[in-house]
Amino acid sequence: MLDFTEDELLKFTEKFRQVLQYVNKLSTLDTKDVKPTSHAIEGVRALLREDNTSLFENAAGLLKNAPALKNGLVEVPKVIEED
Repeated sequence: MLDFTEDELLKFTEKFRQVLQYVNKLSTLDTKDVKPTSHAIEGVRALLREDNTSLFENAAGLLKNAPALKNGLVEVPKVIEED
């Protein structure tokens, strides 16, 4: 649960009001002739390299700097708790 001060609530309320006003303004635009696109410039597409796996020769050297290891992997603190 989020807990805000009264000042924060007033500030966020104003920010949300501004966002909703802008969304409302955008909803008045005529977009019936606008084609859906993933890029603003037609013909542009993401250039992704092919995924390749390879062995890393010095994994042990990297792992020696880890604060904690478990089953050959770096162990990190839990950051998400379940209810």
